[in-house]
Amino acid sequence: MRVITTAITVMISASASVGSVSAFTSTGVVQSIERASGTVLLRNGDAYQLPVGSDLSGYGPGTWVSLYWESQNPDRISDGSSEGMILLLQAYDIQPAD
Repeated sequence: MRVITTAITVMISASASVGSVSAFTSTGVVQSIERASGTVLLRNGDAYQLPVGSDLSGYGPGTWVSLYWESQNPDRISDGSSEGMILLLQAYDIQPAD
């Protein structure tokens, strides 16, 4: 009986930690989109990469969007200048902003 109770406690603890991932929404105006890589750069300098196969056909420069992502340690990528770096967040969805 003690083994079953311990197993149940471990399962409850594991599911509680999975549920603690924080979801975020970022809203802004699209500066550019690299469709091949699924990367969306906002005018404020934030960059987001969507999953392969994401439909970005309705989005382009000047589009007001919301991007959805979870807490993470972002990658650093070049901003195209000789010295600049920006953070690249892995997003899971993009939608037109209200």
